[in-house]
Amino acid sequence: MENTTLLGLLESDREMIVASLSRDRRPASAQAALEKALDRVSLRYAEQCADPASRDAAQLIMKTVRGALPLMDSVGEVRRWQKAADKPAARRMKPGAMALLAVGAVLVLAVMLGLLITGGRLVGAVAFIEAIVPAALGMAALFWAGVQYGTPPGRQSDAPLTRDEFLIDPEKVWHQLRGMLLLADSAVDSARSRAAVQRQRQTAADPGPLDRSQVELFSGILENVYAQDTPEGRELAENLRFYLHGAGVEVVDYEAGREAWFEFLPARRRGTLRPALVYGDKLVKKGLAAN
Repeated sequence: MENTTLLGLLESDREMIVASLSRDRRPASAQAALEKALDRVSLRYAEQCADPASRDAAQLIMKTVRGALPLMDSVGEVRRWQKAADKPAARRMKPGAMALLAVGAVLVLAVMLGLLITGGRLVGAVAFIEAIVPAALGMAALFWAGVQYGTPPGRQSDAPLTRDEFLIDPEKVWHQLRGMLLLADSAVDSARSRAAVQRQRQTAADPGPLDRSQVELFSGILENVYAQDTPEGRELAENLRFYLHGAGVEVVDYEAGREAWFEFLPARRRGTLRPALVYGDKLVKKGLAAN
């Protein structure tokens, strides 16, 4: 198909591509969908394009477009999710703290009962030590039990937890992709034109069955013969025309519609000054005409 373009193939899949982008708007999923769409366009272009130069250029350009997908500015919405910090768990007394609390209470109560029984009288240093040591141990045990109960189970941050989710805009992505494919078609057209010019140069350089020196020789003889315009010259020209025709090269005089095969000089009378040499549809040597 002569009119096959990358953009045309992409636009034929527009609804499918936009629907795929809308289903999952995460950037990673969107990139995967676009890569699949570009691969489909490349495959269909290779199947439908008859020009080898265009096919090769399109494949190379589409690889470049595919590699540029991560650079597209496609984010259309940012969602922020917040999770409140967990409240600290209720404090509970550990078994060790409970044991210390019980021991401390027993020791302190024992000392107090002892004082009540003796009427508060302590006789001698030994009796004083026997009373103060259990009381001190009991108070230490109570203090340590209080410390363990007051220690929180774990320190937790009061700041809420946040997470940002980036979502693409399907229409924005579509228009950017369309612009990229429009540029790709332009690059393919340029590659096609360069290939055509190269073929024309190769064609112009091909003298057909004659080598370049023979072409110049016959062309020069014909120019001299046409300039003399004598019966002998016209006979020689016919002989050269017949010889070259047998070799597949035609001697072509100027007439309307053949301007591309001739160079022109200003003159009073129009006519062929040197005939053109043509091999098939390929110009071997330009002619010269008066205009």
